[in-house]
Amino acid sequence: MITYNLATNEEHAYLPDVLAPEDAVCYSYCLEHGLSVEFTEADLNSTLAAFKEQLPITRGVDSVACGDWTTPTLTTSELIEHYNFYTDNCTDEETPLTYEEWVREYRETLMDLMDA
Repeated sequence: MITYNLATNEEHAYLPDVLAPEDAVCYSYCLEHGLSVEFTEADLNSTLAAFKEQLPITRGVDSVACGDWTTPTLTTSELIEHYNFYTDNCTDEETPLTYEEWVREYRETLMDLMDA
């Protein structure tokens, strides 16, 4: 899973089995604001939910953000399903994007929608 900073275009990569999307954007936010130790302590002390209540979290239908950090909430299998639909519906004249290009474009579109 990758979190994206809308202001700086910075990216952070996380293992999807380690952090949920909301926790990933919150951790990226905490890294940026010098709160990573507090995040980790709250996680270890089972007080992460209360800690996150203090953070600027925005929950959307297909994405979640914390400050300038965002990521889609779709799982990898859901993204693959969407990508397969995209490639199945390309015309013979179209050259499909690679999966990585398509995911980047998909996420950029979600970010544009969040900014609208």
